[in-house]
Amino acid sequence: PAGRLLELRILSTWGDDHYVGLSGIEIFDGRGQLLAFQDPTANIRAEPADINCLPGYHSDPRTVDNLLDGVNGTCDDLHQWLAPFKAGEANLIFIDLEETTTVSMVRVWNYNKSRIHAARGARQVELYLDSTMLFMGEIRPAPGNLADAEEHAEILLFTQDPNLLHAIATSMDNQRPSTPGDDQQKMSMEEEQTELRPEASRTAASGRNMSALVTQIAISILDTWGDSCYAGLTGIEIISENGEKIALKDDQIFANPRDLNDIPGSHADPRTKDKLIDGHNVTSDDHHMWLIPFTPGASHLLQFDLLAPTSVAAVRLWNYNKSAEDATRGAKRVLLMLDGRLVSPDCGFVLRKAPGHAMFDFGQTITMEEALTQTRWSLPRSLNESPKSLAQSLARLHPMCDAPCLPRGLTVSFVLAASHGDLYYIGLNGIKLFDELGNEINLQPKQIVAVPGSINELPEVRERGGGDCRTPDKLVDGVNDTWDAQHLWLAPLAKEGTNRIFVLFDAPVTLSMIQIWNYSRTPSRGVSEVHVAVDGL
Repeated sequence: PAGRLLELRILSTWGDDHYVGLSGIEIFDGRGQLLAFQDPTANIRAEPADINCLPGYHSDPRTVDNLLDGVNGTCDDLHQWLAPFKAGEANLIFIDLEETTTVSMVRVWNYNKSRIHAARGARQVELYLDSTMLFMGEIRPAPGNLADAEEHAEILLFTQDPNLLHAIATSMDNQRPSTPGDDQQKMSMEEEQTELRPEASRTAASGRNMSALVTQIAISILDTWGDSCYAGLTGIEIISENGEKIALKDDQIFANPRDLNDIPGSHADPRTKDKLIDGHNVTSDDHHMWLIPFTPGASHLLQFDLLAPTSVAAVRLWNYNKSAEDATRGAKRVLLMLDGRLVSPDCGFVLRKAPGHAMFDFGQTITMEEALTQTRWSLPRSLNESPKSLAQSLARLHPMCDAPCLPRGLTVSFVLAASHGDLYYIGLNGIKLFDELGNEINLQPKQIVAVPGSINELPEVRERGGGDCRTPDKLVDGVNDTWDAQHLWLAPLAKEGTNRIFVLFDAPVTLSMIQIWNYSRTPSRGVSEVHVAVDGL
């Protein structure tokens, strides 16, 4: 609908016989943008105007221009409108849009001074644009508190265009309320600027690193994540004992098959072996990836010649990541050989499946300490030590009972499907994972990735210098029963898609239990629905 004069007729209240009021009115145009008025007093009027028309009232601040002041989710009646009400007579509000304007949505915020005073809110209303009725019906009462005010605002939507809906959502997103703690807790500059190096570097710094003196490193791809025709990787880095990347050139890499150009009829495919070392690893652009024809059971070999004996602490790999669908071409199991000596388990190391996007660093590190000792890569103890006792335990189960297998994998993902009512933010206090023996798994901040990461990604937070302390690493700091913002995680609620948290492992883990602490500081921002998957299942 398009027009210039918007009229709201209030026919009844939520119980009050003498007064009616509202907290705010928002109007979105044909581009999905929120209309702003330079001088609301010139654009809006009401009949009756406000309670100053009553005897004894002269300067009550609850005037109709407050409806356009942009302060809507409030209990402060200095930002609300209140007028006398008489049953059987409509209260009228007129808003001049200044020019003919396409209206895509109107949001009405009801009177919200308190739970008791919410009875003064409008109930039965009619909305007109240039005398054309747009809506007739009941709007929701305000809750009488701040936490749930936005959830109870009435949305009157006049479009189903997905592009316009996206624009409206973005515009609403830009109107986010500030969060308690925004200006209270900041990360220290040291914490904010510390570079997160690969895990091999962290191990080296602690003095626990084991390196290997090698001249040649070979990787053999045994299996993919599902594709039976192609296999590939995005990047590889070889890390020295001091945690630095060892420089490599294309002529130091041997691949068999070399690339897709080995296939008859294929001549100019850009996914060649030199892309493995071009430095573009966190990407979904396959022009920076390597892809080969894959034949189950055949040899698929990558070999790196270091030219001279070199102390190597780790190998870091990024799996094939063109898209979520093409991530099935990534290597799943690989053999690792140092100077011709097999140092991986006979069944190979398991690589993480790439996420199919480049929202976080999905690289995986295999340290020489883990390779040479094969720690973290053995079967779960419950399956490895006593298969006979396990079989006896299963035999004792009721015949109608299904014994579930404990999930095992490299990526644990949490899909946060909904909050407890907050339309802008979602958060958690903490997460704990437990292995097959019931022991807590020691999680490091580097292993936790959230998409979106935190409220530091919001433009208005960046403009203030960022540094809000509620970042994903707080999920594993061990301080969970708290209201202290320094130990919480908070992120903008994704308007498209869902919020996700990933826990990344460089070696497979078996899970017996997950504990989650919901967001305590503002309960409506807690997670109400979560889906958990291990390696996508």
